[in-house]
Amino acid sequence: MIEEGDDDALSIIYNKYTILISKKIRDFHLTYEFDDILQECLIVLDKSIKHYNNGVIPFYTFFYKNLLNKLSSIKKTKSKNRNIIYDEKNIVLMDSATYNYPTLPDIDIFSGLSDLDKQLINFRYLKKWSVSRISKEFKININTIYYHLRNAKNIIKKNITSS
Repeated sequence: MIEEGDDDALSIIYNKYTILISKKIRDFHLTYEFDDILQECLIVLDKSIKHYNNGVIPFYTFFYKNLLNKLSSIKKTKSKNRNIIYDEKNIVLMDSATYNYPTLPDIDIFSGLSDLDKQLINFRYLKKWSVSRISKEFKININTIYYHLRNAKNIIKKNITSS
């Protein structure tokens, strides 16, 4: 019926699958931008309707796989640089993108660190390099890297607690 251009059939499909989309958005904990993500998923539904090949697999299965792929992709890109904390009802308690962090007093938490320690912290935690990559790039033993990172963390903790 949809292939023939029946708008009633199309609206029934949209109403039916909007409920499924809403549930899956909540399951993926993407409710912080619910309306935008719902619109993206409705586009996936529209594309699924247009590209569905009758008889191969049921439409539900075809659309469901496309929906899960889209939501997984959104989850990876949207939450890459965010820390979102939910309560037991999936309500956002804190979103690092909008949370105003309290400022620390003017202390030098890096005092007492060697230049190597500072570089290792920069590459490991800020640039998110793996220890093996740092080892290869700078030709430093992996155990030495772990030793310096552990000592740097202890110095930083001491600097924070002593101020």
